[in-house]
Order: sequence, then structure tokens, then C-alpha cells
Amino acid sequence: MENFIEREFDNLMKIYIQERMNRHGEMGILYLFQLEDKMDVRFIPVSSELMDPRLREDLSKMNTPSGSNMFICYDNKIMTYDLQKHKK
Repeated sequence: MENFIEREFDNLMKIYIQERMNRHGEMGILYLFQLEDKMDVRFIPVSSELMDPRLREDLSKMNTPSGSNMFICYDNKIMTYDLQKHKK
């Protein structure tokens, strides 16, 4: 899975940013799922009923004051990436 994230990081970052823009900057998390021979990526905003309240609180604590962190979840792991450090 980490190879997928590394290989597709730019695309994942674009998806994350676009989803946040569509929701007026609302924070969320990208969920990665293996579906047979392909990967499914879904953005879940913090306001969603699907988001566990404990996860919502954890994400708020893990975010930066500027809101620049991107969160990716797979295999019950949460990875955090500071988008300010990944600008091109």
C-alpha cells in the first residue's frame, strides 16, 4: 500500500485538495480500499455521519493551524502529510 501512495501521491494530493475545495475547505480523510485488482479512493469529510467521532477529534488534533495536513487511511493506519512541504 505504501508503494501505491508513493507512486500516486500527486494524484492523491489533487483528489484531497479538490474534495476540500468542493466542501469549502472542510477537513477530511482519504480512505484507500483494495478492490480486487484496483484501488478505490474515497474522501470522507469530518462532518460525515460515516466519520467516527473519535477519529474526527483525532484529526482535529493532528492538523496544523493552517489546515495543511492531508490524512490518508488504509489498513486501519492513518498517515499524515503536510501539503506545505509537498508543494511543487
